[in-house]
Amino acid sequence: MIARLLPIAFLAAALVTFAAPSAAQAQGMKVGIVDMKRVFAEYYKTKDAEKKVNDGKAAAKKELDERNAKYKQLLGEYQSLPSSSATPPSPRSCARPRRRKRRTSPPKPRA
Repeated sequence: MIARLLPIAFLAAALVTFAAPSAAQAQGMKVGIVDMKRVFAEYYKTKDAEKKVNDGKAAAKKELDERNAKYKQLLGEYQSLPSSSATPPSPRSCARPRRRKRRTSPPKPRA
């Protein structure tokens, strides 16, 4: 029973101990304001991270431009093909000719 009340008594004592000084300090409280935009702009690691992001962005843009150029080249080649080859062949012309099974007569009995 005492073991259960011990933590509660400890918390109550801590609350009374730390609450009294804070009430007295509330009258002389000072408020500070931090300009996070300025802090973020002037932090040295921000510039390093920004440089890495911009380098990655430039590499991705370069790759995208290369792919677009290749796509346009292939599209131009495709459009320059004759129109008859652009239409797919009919399924019958693509089918393999069927082999007919040879009909054989039953084997002759041996004497």
